[in-house]
Amino acid sequence: MLASIGRRALVAGTVATLALAGPAFATYLTEDPGNVDVAEARDVDGSNYASLSRDNVSGMVFLRAGTVQFEPITCEDEREGEPETDFTGSGTPDSFSFGKQQSSARATGTVHGFVTVSNPCTGTFEQFDDSRVVTLNLTGSKYTTTSTTKATVKDPDGTVRVYTHKETMAVASGTFTIAALTYRADTASITHEELAVRIR
Repeated sequence: MLASIGRRALVAGTVATLALAGPAFATYLTEDPGNVDVAEARDVDGSNYASLSRDNVSGMVFLRAGTVQFEPITCEDEREGEPETDFTGSGTPDSFSFGKQQSSARATGTVHGFVTVSNPCTGTFEQFDDSRVVTLNLTGSKYTTTSTTKATVKDPDGTVRVYTHKETMAVASGTFTIAALTYRADTASITHEELAVRIR
């Protein structure tokens, strides 16, 4: 069943952004030098997402997912309310694959995280550990875009570091499933990113 939530909400933590001593022009890399593949998808509201990342240097692979759900109800005092249930989590996929030249990305596995439930009728806030079975199935466009950026940083000791950042990205289409609810990917991409550092 295709599901979509008609409300926008901010969801944090699909992938970490770069925090370098040098130029912060990479999107997914967390250290230098680096080499990663990342696939991510969001539904039409951007509230529900799934992502797959592989660090080609360390070999670490993560599957992440998040959902935001609202359930309109009538409060005891007859006010209208919308309790919100948020889930966010990550884990190692049971199986995954990245196709050549950003052609595809597949993953399935269980992500572990926490659920946050807020009820405006009662003013209560609850949080507890939970897990979700997640699948991601994306097909990349045959057209990719590649950008290369270079930057030079001179350290106080006189050392010069030359950063070369290369990113190849394909717009993708497909679906992702979180806890038996299947979402059509409204925005999705498959990206390969490299950051090389040369010291002179």
